[in-house]
This record gives sequence, structure tokens and C-alpha cells, in this order.
Amino acid sequence: MIYDSLSYSLKVWLSSVLLAPLILIVCFLPKSTGFNSMFEIYLMFTIASGVLSLVTWFTFWGVANLACHYIPERIKRKLIMCFSGIILTIITFLLISLLEDDMRRSLDYTIIILTYCFCIGAGSLFYNLGPDESSN
Repeated sequence: MIYDSLSYSLKVWLSSVLLAPLILIVCFLPKSTGFNSMFEIYLMFTIASGVLSLVTWFTFWGVANLACHYIPERIKRKLIMCFSGIILTIITFLLISLLEDDMRRSLDYTIIILTYCFCIGAGSLFYNLGPDESSN
């Protein structure tokens, strides 16, 4: 059986990097904000989250690789990837927050963390981490 953990981890990671900023903008940015400002904020969030989470993605890929080889049940594999993705995301944000003490106490920062955790968790459960169907 061939598992495509690289493709899976990239899909989950990129979905989080692209969707979380969009969710944050739609839900929490004032409606009076102009489109150009929204687009600039989206680009800023997307680039920053992509760069700051590269190590997290690489670690997530490693966990996906291990899960593919050692956990035969698809549901258990997806749940483990969901929880490990959320934990890795929280660790990433905690490491970033060490740079700025005020960030840890901010409700906005907590909302950002929860949004990224939701996207990682949902993507982990949504995308298929299993045998490559084309190899059958």
C-alpha cells in the first residue's frame, strides 16, 4: 500500500494557511473596511502564517508518514492527525508568543489560534490519509 502523506500534509497545511485568514477577515474585520485593505490584511496573514508554520508543516508531514505506516485503521489515523495538528499549531503559536508577552493575554490572539486550530483539525479529518487509490 502506498500512502501519500506529503500530499495530505500539504493539503491540510495549505488549507489552513489560506482559509484561516479568510475566516478571520469575514468574521472579525469591520464591514466598513475597504476591499483593498481586506486584501492587504489577507496577504499579510497568509504570508506570515505560511512562513511561520513551515517547520510545523514539516513536523506534521513526519507524523503523517508515521501514522500511515503504523496505524492501519483510517479513523484512528485521522483522529491522531487531527489532534497532533492542533497540538503542533498551539505549540507554534506559543513559541511565537514568547517574542511578545502581550500576545498571550490578548483575546484576539486566542481567536486567531482557535481559528487556525479549527482549520487544521477540519482539514485533517476532511482530506484522505490512506492508500493511494490510483495504485490499485
